[in-house]
Amino acid sequence: MNIIYLPILALVILPSIDGHIRLTYPQARQYDFDFLTNTTTNGPCGMPEDALKTVFKTKLITGSMVHVTWHMTLLHRGDFRIQLLYRNGTIAFELTPKTFNTSDLQKGITIIQNYTVTLPQQFSCHHCILRLIYDVMERNHFHSSYAIWSCADVEIGPFSCSQLNCYNNGNINHQCTNQQSILCQCANNTTTGQRCQYQNECQTDADCNYHGRCLTINQDYNYPLKQCYCSAGFYGYKCLKNSTISVVQPDDISSYTFTKLDDNSQIWYKILRTSNEIEVIHQTKTLSWVGLGWRPRELKQSCQLFPAGAAPGLLISPINSPIENQAANQPVNHSMDCMDMVIGSARGNLFRLFDYYSRDRSTPRMDQFYGGSDSLTAAVGMEVNGTTTFRWRRNLVANERSDNTITNSLMDIIYAYGQHLPSSTHIPSLDRQGHPHYNHYYGPDQFKYHGSTNRGRLVINFFGDARLNTTPCSGSWATQCADSDCLNHLTWNVYYDGTVHFKMVSHTTKWIALGISNDKKMNNSDAVVGWFENKPVLTDRYLSGTIPYIDKKSNVYLINGSEINGVTTLNFYRFINIFDHTNDISLQGCHYFFYGVGGSVIPKYQFIYKHPTTPYISHRKICIDSQSCQQYSGPQYKTLVSDECSGRWLTGCSNGNCQSFVSWNVYNDGTIHFRLSSKTDKWVALGFSYNNEMADTDAIVAWYYNNTPTLIDSYIDKNKVLTLDAFNDVYLINSSNINGQVTYHFYRHIITGDTRTDSFLFGCYYFFLAIGGNFNPITKKIEKHPSKPSIAPVCIDTSQCTKAKPPNVGALNDSLTFDTCSGRWITGCAIGLCQNHLYWTVYKDGRIEFVMASRTDRWIAIGISDNRQMNDSDAIIAWYENGKPIISDRYLMANSSHGFAPIDPINYQNVILINSSINNGLVTFRFYRNTTTNDSQTDISLEGCHYFFFAIGGKVEGNKKITKHWSTPYISFKKICIKSSQCSEYNQVSAALHVYKEKYKWMAFITIVIIGLFH
Repeated sequence: MNIIYLPILALVILPSIDGHIRLTYPQARQYDFDFLTNTTTNGPCGMPEDALKTVFKTKLITGSMVHVTWHMTLLHRGDFRIQLLYRNGTIAFELTPKTFNTSDLQKGITIIQNYTVTLPQQFSCHHCILRLIYDVMERNHFHSSYAIWSCADVEIGPFSCSQLNCYNNGNINHQCTNQQSILCQCANNTTTGQRCQYQNECQTDADCNYHGRCLTINQDYNYPLKQCYCSAGFYGYKCLKNSTISVVQPDDISSYTFTKLDDNSQIWYKILRTSNEIEVIHQTKTLSWVGLGWRPRELKQSCQLFPAGAAPGLLISPINSPIENQAANQPVNHSMDCMDMVIGSARGNLFRLFDYYSRDRSTPRMDQFYGGSDSLTAAVGMEVNGTTTFRWRRNLVANERSDNTITNSLMDIIYAYGQHLPSSTHIPSLDRQGHPHYNHYYGPDQFKYHGSTNRGRLVINFFGDARLNTTPCSGSWATQCADSDCLNHLTWNVYYDGTVHFKMVSHTTKWIALGISNDKKMNNSDAVVGWFENKPVLTDRYLSGTIPYIDKKSNVYLINGSEINGVTTLNFYRFINIFDHTNDISLQGCHYFFYGVGGSVIPKYQFIYKHPTTPYISHRKICIDSQSCQQYSGPQYKTLVSDECSGRWLTGCSNGNCQSFVSWNVYNDGTIHFRLSSKTDKWVALGFSYNNEMADTDAIVAWYYNNTPTLIDSYIDKNKVLTLDAFNDVYLINSSNINGQVTYHFYRHIITGDTRTDSFLFGCYYFFLAIGGNFNPITKKIEKHPSKPSIAPVCIDTSQCTKAKPPNVGALNDSLTFDTCSGRWITGCAIGLCQNHLYWTVYKDGRIEFVMASRTDRWIAIGISDNRQMNDSDAIIAWYENGKPIISDRYLMANSSHGFAPIDPINYQNVILINSSINNGLVTFRFYRNTTTNDSQTDISLEGCHYFFFAIGGKVEGNKKITKHWSTPYISFKKICIKSSQCSEYNQVSAALHVYKEKYKWMAFITIVIIGLFH
């Protein structure tokens, strides 16, 4: 198995700069994690006072000067504050000036890690808090105020120096004076500081038991400054343990599995079943530290309830997120959470390597910090010519909370290695020529922030993670395997017609990719990237550098695809030899394959985000010999593949090449999108028939003339004569005519406004696909097709397509805008066209004028509701009958939940029609009513705030009976507010309107029962 860091795409990475700061004097409250922020932990300190059940308080003298020190693992833009708090967390004193600026004035980068403060005179406290706060400017564009804090518990009083306390088992010098510099007598030569507060690991080589060297590694207040680096054959704290391995990299590594982490780092590993151990060789191009971590993929956030004492202050999720016990059952949400790690550094033939644990985004700590022990059973390391290599072993089974068992399953893996200025990347504006303090901040082997590039994550099963089987004419490759289950499968077959047919299957809803490489390198690799976003999508790409550019001409051909229960499947083919020698690699011969899993997709731009895990690469070249595959005929795949919401139909196919195809997708806005393509210079048509006959068939016909596409909505009558529809209900999105291949991308509604000549595309039909015949672009007359059309049965069920959102191809969006005197509400928008429009204007005398329009030949209605419910709603319904407009004022009563909406009594018909029209399928009614009418029983006053409804019928039958609306009415997402007293004066409507009102009264004598309104 080979896993290689081979990015399939470029990713814009936002900076992830987090705080890593902790007090070193006075001693920080335990546990002294260095990632305690105001957004992820509870105030005032992040760490509870009694996490260890006992509280250590540093005694300080009232009015004295205190030299406060701290350690931070990365440079920051921003300033710090030192505060004195009462025990309850309220601020007693600011110990640094409010205008204090500790940043480099030119770069704004904080470099100070110590500051002397003066405690207030005449102030004492038995238990108060000294708090260090860093305001991190890099993150304040994400949060209004992003800060890191670290607290120390202190006791302040008029003590004599002999009453003070010492650290690390130091003893107070009882002969001291307040001015005497030697305050504490330290227990050994490895502790230092006036209070013995700083602890080194060693002072001389003797402290390393002469099994290594005592080297000065760290600087500032990052203790221990001096550390033991062991010789081969020894490892552990002060080099006390004997190692059974003393060679960093054995001559024969064929028994190891290799994984390339990135261009600078790689590992080899194997399971030692006899001793129940894992052995890892980790090699990285760096002069700094190197780390590798792992955890079970199913791990929950409850792992962060350890250590128990710290859990109440360290939130599992950010502040204001769900309560702790709910979050505890969710998956861990950061790659560093609950990671078992091995971290080390080397200098020449000397090294140090330890077992660490990462609870969260704090700097990982050795297992002893958590009360555990070092679980390594053997270790050796070295650094030669800028390359650091470790070889180590540990038991597979964990015996303590700070370790994770390595199981025969997929595990989350992280890796990182230290950065070194001037190549540091986490502060882009850093002066790379610059400040000498910066250039030494990330010194060799100092355990500090790794930067944004020296890190990564992937998924591995250490027990064996890839299976590859090949012949010259076929192959299979499975990756991310646990026992017999694999998350990714790639199969291929080579045929005599010179094609290779691929099938990719992955447990993902993101993009998946196949890459072809001559040299295992990302640069100059061929790639096929696909995904399922309401429909299968396949793109032909070429990687130049790290960017996967889409080829100008695609040489991969999608057969079909699906996404079912989180499993994405793509079937496609390409020719072994192609004419694009610039961006495509011939499959003849031997190449490396790589397999990647994304990463999200922006479908509109076909932009893909970076894969979250490192792609797999075949550990050997895969060879294809087309001459050996002459006996294999092409696949007999189905030319029709469809379900309730999508389909693909190919016609005129031979040896993998098809003359025509049509694909379709049904979306939850009530539209169906088609892509119709054919190799022809004649007309091409798609028809819909109930009975497998050409007569009485709905048809969509298209052609190209003078590089201009034409798309017409038509109908084949019972005499098989094609006529244009009175209403055009098909809408061209885009089209092309390339090398004789014409393609039309268009859409229509499942149910259009044309009930006479358009089919309702709901249920089962026969699809026709026909090719002309000449055409007359002026008269739009077409000649008969010379060959018989292809016919295929297709079933569509829109109820199964509720989650399929239409693509964004420049459509207008549904919109609602209003003030107290006017408004506009547009609904049913798709592909630049909106079906429904409602406008209103309010006047000072209490009149409100509406314009209601829709593309339909059915009734349309607006409703007014106090609670978004159908019952007890006011309604105005209009339609055309025998060429005349009809409008009526109605009310949906509480007992009308089954769809009945009586007309208001004649004396309470308070809706007055001004005018109306029908224009190219758009029916428009202009009318008015008073905001508050004389009907307090069945009219709702429009003064104030209400929800609006917009509904479309339903047909109008005899006796003015109307049937139920075909789709759920639109409901305004918020209440619409009207206040006529704030509006302008009313412009009088002509007297003819009043005549119309009198004429209209007789129409309302009959109470009409409306079935299904807003039901």
